[in-house]
Amino acid sequence: MQIRVSPEVGAVLDQAETICLRRGGVYVGVEHLFEALVCDARQLPGPLQAHAGLFHAAVERVYRDGWRGRMPETSGEIFHTPRCAAMVHEAARLASRLRSKDTLAGHVLLALLADAHCAPCRALDAMGCDRGALLIALRDSLAAPRVGAALPSQTARPAATSRASRGACAR
Repeated sequence: MQIRVSPEVGAVLDQAETICLRRGGVYVGVEHLFEALVCDARQLPGPLQAHAGLFHAAVERVYRDGWRGRMPETSGEIFHTPRCAAMVHEAARLASRLRSKDTLAGHVLLALLADAHCAPCRALDAMGCDRGALLIALRDSLAAPRVGAALPSQTARPAATSRASRGACAR
């Protein structure tokens, strides 16, 4: 996969590749990416650390209920599924939207949890997890101001417009 990523996301992708190989696959999918993100509760963003057990149960469910076919023979090269690549692209877009300097592992988890059709989210939904609450908590933790970041009162704001000029724009 030829995508520029931060060192943190690169480490997660490397770990997902290792997980994929350990499980006998050659196609890194979102299930491997999810497992790499949640395998260590300490690397989860603060509000989600309490849900580590739920995430591990979802990983087990994904592999228990997942596809059991045989992979075609390959030359030993590792591939990323289109959905996995899309998650990384979506994470970069979300990081930009949340005004983050780098794409973090939390952004990848946010992108993954937002995709209701991926296997980990289907497993979480089947287990009765409130993904909406997880998404809100994760988004809020990623959007929290970093140490040394300017507070909203310190940032430049556009000049207020008069009511007449706003009305003219609406016409």
